[in-house]
Amino acid sequence: MQHRILASEIMTRDVVSVDAKMEVAAAAELLCERSVSNAAVVEKDFTREILVGFVSEKDLLQCYASGKMHAEPHLRVAEVMRPHPVCVRPETDLYTLAAIFMQHGYRHVPVAVGQVLQGMVSRRDVLKALLADYRAWQREDPATRRAPDLAAIFTPRFLLG
Repeated sequence: MQHRILASEIMTRDVVSVDAKMEVAAAAELLCERSVSNAAVVEKDFTREILVGFVSEKDLLQCYASGKMHAEPHLRVAEVMRPHPVCVRPETDLYTLAAIFMQHGYRHVPVAVGQVLQGMVSRRDVLKALLADYRAWQREDPATRRAPDLAAIFTPRFLLG
């Protein structure tokens, strides 16, 4: 039987995050400097980062295109972020992650315990892990190996909502 792959094993721990009070232009600069397409929006609580939202390049482009950045030069991330993002727990398994990405079209999903940010999982992380899992399956003895039962997760009802 193969090892069950979890979000905590494939997530990026060094997540680019921005403070909710940061100016939108500064957040856009940070995303460009770090070559990432999104950032977790956090509020600091002593040593922890409490996840309060999510901001993406798309959100920032919409802010710019709508004229908000010019109309409000000191506009804060909290005003343009998507609050309460869909999150997964560290113990979320690989196939559930794949189903979430397939159903919702997200590119990244925060990994959190409560509201404390643990990391970020991307579609690419999931695809790499699925491929590694498939390659491991191929190396098993063909006489005894079994394909995983994906029916419980990859059902049309689940995927179509």
